[in-house]
Amino acid sequence: MSPTFNLDRSWIYKVTVLADRVARLTSAVAATQGLNLSQWRVLAALGDTDGLTASQVVVITPMDKGIVSRAVKTLGERGMLLREASQADARQSHLRLTGEGRETFEAIVAELDRVGAHGVPELEGEALDAFLIQLDALIAGYPGADSL
Repeated sequence: MSPTFNLDRSWIYKVTVLADRVARLTSAVAATQGLNLSQWRVLAALGDTDGLTASQVVVITPMDKGIVSRAVKTLGERGMLLREASQADARQSHLRLTGEGRETFEAIVAELDRVGAHGVPELEGEALDAFLIQLDALIAGYPGADSL
């Protein structure tokens, strides 16, 4: 007899379904500004913390180095971000949003808020705080794909 995989009791399955729904909605909103999901994720990382290096974006997004590199290149070509040489390490650049990049970031965030993508009433206040703590614990404790 094979083991039972009960979808109603599988948090892994439910998180995967939720992540897919969020990614689809976010992709649709980002597309209204001419961005794909990877480009949006880079823009969002810089919108949160301007001046990150591409390596830092890889860690916090988490996306493959090549995907981040292509997204940074495209966003730079579109005038949404600038590369600033690092004073500490000439091999690295700090990425900064331009005015256009900041406007695009803010437009996408406003639209995500409008369509309710930033949250639901069930996750507000203390409930949201507790949920985020639990998510952070799951993320920190869960093995990455590189451990397979």
